[in-house]
This record gives sequence, structure tokens and C-alpha cells, in this order.
Amino acid sequence: MPYSGPTVVQAAAYTTVGFANSCNVTLNGMTPGNSIIVCCMDSNPGTLAGSSIADTLNTPGNPYSTVASAQNGGTSRYSVIYRLDNCAGGNNTITWNITDVGGGFPTMMAFEVTPLGTTDQTLSNNFPTGPTASIGTITPSVANTLAFFVGAHSNLGGPDTVGAPWSFTSPAGTGGSGGGACGSAEISASGSPLSASLSLQGGSGSTVYAAMANFPNFESTCATPAITPATGTYDCGSGGVELGMTCSTPGSSIYYTTDGTTPTYPATGTTTLWNPLSPEYLDSTSQVQAIGVAAGFVNSAVASNLITITYTISGTILDGSNNPVVGVAITCTGQSPTTTASDGTYSFAGLSNVTSYTVTPSFTGWTFAPTDQVVAVNSANQPNINFTGTHLQVATPTFSPLPGTFGVPTTVTVSDVDSAFSGFAMYYTLDGSTPTTGSTLYTGPITISTTQTLKVLAVATAYSNSAIASGTYTISSGGILPIFGTGVTSTTGADASPEINSKKTSVTGSGRTGIIG
Repeated sequence: MPYSGPTVVQAAAYTTVGFANSCNVTLNGMTPGNSIIVCCMDSNPGTLAGSSIADTLNTPGNPYSTVASAQNGGTSRYSVIYRLDNCAGGNNTITWNITDVGGGFPTMMAFEVTPLGTTDQTLSNNFPTGPTASIGTITPSVANTLAFFVGAHSNLGGPDTVGAPWSFTSPAGTGGSGGGACGSAEISASGSPLSASLSLQGGSGSTVYAAMANFPNFESTCATPAITPATGTYDCGSGGVELGMTCSTPGSSIYYTTDGTTPTYPATGTTTLWNPLSPEYLDSTSQVQAIGVAAGFVNSAVASNLITITYTISGTILDGSNNPVVGVAITCTGQSPTTTASDGTYSFAGLSNVTSYTVTPSFTGWTFAPTDQVVAVNSANQPNINFTGTHLQVATPTFSPLPGTFGVPTTVTVSDVDSAFSGFAMYYTLDGSTPTTGSTLYTGPITISTTQTLKVLAVATAYSNSAIASGTYTISSGGILPIFGTGVTSTTGADASPEINSKKTSVTGSGRTGIIG
């Protein structure tokens, strides 16, 4: 991951070739507002308290601050790191003054760096000794990119070097008689965590001293993941609601939970590593939380979406011929009733994941199979809760007296057992044609004076029309009276009209026989 903290603009170094009580370096053409880091080391006995630093351009109101210092109690050798923020621009000569007994071998490295943040910190200031000295293994406390500003000095021989994987970027100074060499380095590396060691190599018989400052950018935080869908309520659909996550930080990974717990890195408990190639589908209400993780970045803030999942019960109601039954009233436990649409369908949406719902259809003039259905949602939509409807028919009207042969005009009364139905009415014809609702409305007994065929249709609101009731009433021109009695036989059935010809009628019934003519 690219380093996003302060970087070195330029570096300058000074090493003495003999005893001295001060030294200085110049940073040319500085940019106003940049920061200065100065690493100073003294290899002769002296006092750290007597150390001071100044520069040619800075004002007294903007003093240097001491970032870190160290002193070897056995030899009184010491090192110190100074920092100056919001420095002046132009050519700036920085001078370090020391107080030594008889002077020492002061060495200093100065760096112009881009502005440092208030959270930039010092990791280490060390004072190793020996022909080959190591500052040791450096493991930062956070997973972040680190920049190291390093200075080194050997009082004999040289030049100094920095061990792999780091190297000096601004070597400076060449040793003279009795002198040494120094170098400066801007070291950038990344990792989670970063762990490496810094070693310095002096010439034969030399003693190595080093000061190191670390100014990591702790403000680099991984972007917070984006979770889809947004907080809200969603229908479960055919297979659940697809969960999606993205993080804008390049090379990042996402760790998430769906049970409302805070995700962790490394993953523990219910935390899962997001795999964009294997999407997840939510079939129940979930509190989804996610963090972004990337090498060289602080873990992101927690993203959190409450995704509420609801369910739908739906179906179709058809008659025995697979025609839609329109307008059927449907009830569902705890829900507002609905009716079937023009295609016979219905639905109840926004249901929660309860144990079960009872769905019941009702419609005047119809029966349904089954009469109701108990539906378990079970974290999924239930789309095929269907019913078959049977349309009830108005009963066929009946005549009194029954059709037959009469010697005089007769009055016929028509009745129907379903006459109490809403919208009940009967329509009739006397000419043998099929009655419709446009035929004569039946309002009372009908007088038949000549031979006629009576046909009647019964209708009622929401019911199927009745079958057509039909009967022929024959009025005899010879004045023959109708004969009825128990056991009368006829061509149409028991106790119906006797068979009649134009001259005589044979009658059998009620224990009597005879000829009428």
C-alpha cells in the first residue's frame, strides 16, 4: 500500500573531522509550511542538557521541540531528535550547539519533510555501539505504513550503511583523518505488521551511534464498506434478498456479521470474510455489520444496515373449467381482507415469519375446495396457495298444478325453493321459446286458456341461473274435465295427465276404471 504520510523533500548531513562544540547544515530552497526533523549525535562525553538548536530563518515564536533523546550513562554519549513545524521558506542553515568536555564529534542530519500531523509519533531513539550495531527489530503498534528518518555516525572509518531491506536515500559526509561518516535515510515500508531491523556498519575499530525517528500517518483509515441493500424493508422474493458489499480502498477485504454482533479481524465468532464471487441471500431479518481491512491502514469504522425481510402468501382461484373466479373475498390471519383480481389471483404481502397463517376464501353463490388452508411461512414466500371454486345454481322452478290436459282454462302458480336469495326473480314464456332475463317477469299466477308450453327461468344475485322448467298445458275443446287420482297412469309419470285422444280417454286409478268420451 503506498505510504500516505510525511515524505522527505531533501536531506543534509554533517560529520566532524575533529573535536568541535557545534555543527550546522543548510537546507536550500525550503517550501514554507513544511516541517524539519533534525537527528543529532555526539560521541564524546558531555551533557545532553547543554544541547540547543537554532536556524537562520525561523522566528523565536516558533521554537523547535524535542521529539526524543537518549544518553548513555557510561560514556555520556547522547543523541537527540528535534522537530520544527511550519518552518520558513528559503535557504535555512540549522546549527546544533553542544557542551562537551574538550569538544566532541558532533554529527547531525537534517530533513525537510512535508507537513507532519499532530498524531505523527516517534517510535524509537536508540544509541547502539560497536563496529556493527543494530537498532533491533521494529514492530509498530498498528498495522500501517511507516516512514523512518535515520541518522548514523561512526567516529572511525566508514562509510556507514543501513541493512536490508532499507537503504540510505541521501548518503552524505566523507570521513577525514580521525573523523567518520554519516548518512540519512527516508525509509518507507508497509505490512501488517511490519517487522524489520536496522543495522549500521562502521569501519574497523569504529563505534557506531544512531538516532531514528518514526512519523507514521495514523490518519490513514480503510474506507467504510458500503452494504446493499440499504436499511429498509424488503420482500423475501423467490430465494431471499441478495446481500452486497464493496470497499473503495484498493486491496481491501471485508469482514461482516449478520446477527448484529461487531465483526472482528482476524475473524472470530460469527464474523465471516466477504467473498464477492459467492453472494449471500438473506431470508430473514438481519442486522448486517461490516468492517474494511487493508494492509497499511487502520481498520474502518463499522458499517451497519438493518435489513427487514417480509414474506408474501399468494395464489389463484379458478372454477372447474380453469376460468378465474373474480371478486372472491380472501381473509388471512391478522391481515386486511383482499379480493381476487381479474385473473383470479390474490396476495398478502408484508407478512412476518410467524408460525402459520390461515387463508380462507368466501363468495356468495360459490363453494371452495379446500375451504381454507393453514400456511407456514418458514422464511420463504408461499406462492401457490390455490383454491378451486364451484358456482352454485338457483334451483329449478316448479309448477302447480303440474302440466297436463284441462277441460277449462287453468291458473298455474310457479315457485322456487331459492326465492329468498338476494336478487331472486323468475322470467317466463308461453310460446315454447327459451326464456331470458329479457322475457316476461313472473309476478303471480299465470292463467292459461289455450294449449301452451310454459317455460320458466329463475335467477339470483351471485348464483348461476337455474335450469329451464318446462311443461305443456293442454286445454281440451270438448269440455273434458281433468281427471286426477292416486295411481293414475300417464305418458309423463305417476299422477300426471291421462292419455287423451280426440274421442275417449281410458282412466285407471283409485280403484275405478271407465271411459270418458
